[in-house]
Amino acid sequence: MLRRVVALAFILTTVQMSMSRQQGGGKPSQPLGAGNPNALPAPLPPVSTKRTRELVFSVDGQSNPLREVATQLSQQFGIPISYEEPAWIAGPELMRTIDTPEARNNSKDIADKINPKMKSSAPGSIQLHATTQDGQDDVQFVGKVLRDILSDHSSRHNPGEFKILKLGDYGYSIVPTNVRGDKNQWISAGSPFDARISFPIQKRLVGDTIAQIVRAITDLTGQKIVVMPSSILPNRGFEYSSSNIGAQNEVARDVLERTLREMSADDPSPKLSWELAYAINGEDAYIFGSKVYPPVYILKFHLVTKSDGNGSYEIMKWPKVNENKR
Repeated sequence: MLRRVVALAFILTTVQMSMSRQQGGGKPSQPLGAGNPNALPAPLPPVSTKRTRELVFSVDGQSNPLREVATQLSQQFGIPISYEEPAWIAGPELMRTIDTPEARNNSKDIADKINPKMKSSAPGSIQLHATTQDGQDDVQFVGKVLRDILSDHSSRHNPGEFKILKLGDYGYSIVPTNVRGDKNQWISAGSPFDARISFPIQKRLVGDTIAQIVRAITDLTGQKIVVMPSSILPNRGFEYSSSNIGAQNEVARDVLERTLREMSADDPSPKLSWELAYAINGEDAYIFGSKVYPPVYILKFHLVTKSDGNGSYEIMKWPKVNENKR
């Protein structure tokens, strides 16, 4: 009797399994997942081993805030970022120097001595957070951050409108596009470095080549540019370094970039950025003097450095000549 019961149970189980296969086409009746007690556990998502770092770029109530934040960003990554200031006209983008936050932070005795005729660009602020990640393309990342910085600059209604131009495959320049007029309207305002210039190719001292570029711009536009001394170069200046440069209807900015990139100041040579400042009170104006002069542009150069996060900075250099893919 016991054998018959066991045999009957086996037959019923076999029939049920056969029917289940026929109804489900041989597939499990439940998909693998939380609802199926026989399901395998889902694989864990891959764990990223790339480190991230949070950065904050901040400028509060300063003239030309883009110039300051460009310095902060450049020093984080050792990437050249140049700045070209527009020719301010009037309206809310200009104010008396004596009324600027920098002047008001001085004692009353000092503030009272500031020439009331002197003007400065109005202050602005920028605040931006960014996250870096190991293995990223730093040049591309810096370009993205610069675009975000311009968006923040615009949203805060800071003086001037600007664009970002990429210099080769290694750096950028912040270039003006518009300023406010005396009726608060936007007026097109480019940079002297937008001019197209020509001069014969020739091996010259870098200082002479820069003078040639500036002279060509002035002849074409009438805008005076004063070049500051080049004592920033370690152990030697533009008067000791050379480059073999010429230009044929080329944008002056591109010619200047090529001159700095190819100079033979050192092997390898240091990376440089530039600042084209608009001196609205003239070249020789003295903040405590009584005179102001016609506006001029002043061209300054800066060594590109990279912060180690502990208060020290490394001078960035081009690859050695035989490794350089310029």
